[in-house]
Amino acid sequence: MTSWALIVGCALALVLPIAWRIGQRRFDPFEPLVVFTIAWGAMFVVRPASMLVEGERWFWGLDVLPTLPPALLLALVGAVSFVAGYELRVGRGLAHDLPSPRPVNARVATAGAFGILGLALVALAMFLSLSDGLDVLWIVFEGRSMELGELFQTSSSYFSHGSVLFAPAAFVLTGLALRERSQGLAIAAIVALALAFARVVPAGGRIILLPLIGGIFVLVYVMRGRRPGAVLLAVLALLALFGSYLLLHVRDPTDDLTLRTALEDVRDRPHAVLDPVLRSADAEMVLALSAALTVVPDELGYRWGGATIGNFVTRPVPRELWVGKPRPPGETVVANVWPNLYPGLDPAFSPLLVLYWDFGLVGVALGMALFGLLARVFYEWFLLHRHKFGAQLIFSIGVWFVVIAARNDPVDTIALGVFLVGPVIAIVAVASERLVPGVGSRSRVRGVQVEQRAPNKWTEAR
Repeated sequence: MTSWALIVGCALALVLPIAWRIGQRRFDPFEPLVVFTIAWGAMFVVRPASMLVEGERWFWGLDVLPTLPPALLLALVGAVSFVAGYELRVGRGLAHDLPSPRPVNARVATAGAFGILGLALVALAMFLSLSDGLDVLWIVFEGRSMELGELFQTSSSYFSHGSVLFAPAAFVLTGLALRERSQGLAIAAIVALALAFARVVPAGGRIILLPLIGGIFVLVYVMRGRRPGAVLLAVLALLALFGSYLLLHVRDPTDDLTLRTALEDVRDRPHAVLDPVLRSADAEMVLALSAALTVVPDELGYRWGGATIGNFVTRPVPRELWVGKPRPPGETVVANVWPNLYPGLDPAFSPLLVLYWDFGLVGVALGMALFGLLARVFYEWFLLHRHKFGAQLIFSIGVWFVVIAARNDPVDTIALGVFLVGPVIAIVAVASERLVPGVGSRSRVRGVQVEQRAPNKWTEAR
């Protein structure tokens, strides 16, 4: 009964602010609060409820049911704190203090995107040269495995992460193609997207596909000042679950699952598309957190800032330069709970683990409140500059990091943001027409027309 009470409490904490927005006729499906509600609800409401109904209690051979109630308590505190931080009025004021993006010059932005694309190719080449050359491609394309986990453990994360720069380059080129309606830019965007998919899909990197594909989807709408309808959102949600199910199905190295067996399973069990949330990794955070609580803090004492600030300070140092570099918190938990599966196992514990590991419930409350406040500042900044192409680019890819931050270690989220959102911000800054005094008149006039168009019904309602 305790677990059910905590699940219901978490659901109410998430649903009530959304219901209020619907009642006030200011519901926006792209608002970070809505994105957080969906992600947190899947992880800490839907999945634990499914666990209790189906009697699920094992996570990689460990019984996590005894520690499920404290994990759900952390989730409830996290949900309440996020909403409280998000609803603080100070968020709107802080948004006014952030820099205002200027019109983006298409030619400079295109050159910047190609530059990022070149960096991705260089990083991929370095990654191959420092590993086993082209032989490593077979490990990557075969999907997740112990060999793949060891490869990323022994290789420089700068080169492995650097190769995902294909994604922001493809995203910016797609945005420019949509704005400029250029056939050449469209072809360049398609090539960049193909490179990004080739790098990410075989290893099942849905965490990178989310801001790429989702970012393009949001960008299409915010450039038009519109929002998708409820029916379209429901259809797309089902398609996203289906795509996630296929990736989870074919990337598993422990069996003979293939695309064909996945389609046959869906044919026989249409509800199988819900498996990513109800049974698989998309919402495993409550199980992973429950498993971590078997050793945190009893065996692995409180870190008093080491799991968050300490990890943030030490993470940028390459392990090649610091052989004794401390392992990230998630790796430490896996090494202690599942030593036989380390380093191949890499579950997502959500930010609750490190916040609790550092300062207990107080750390969870303060950390999640800060998360909510930052999300509100980001959204208010976008609303202030929603007609500017630079703000549209940054918001469209950045809003999906609410999902990433809700499921990952904060330092992991920042590291991924540097490689996915950082290049987009850099391109927008460098291509600012204030910094490009000699731009041609055609590009300048076109940019001004895009940046200064009149508000539509949706923006006026806001």
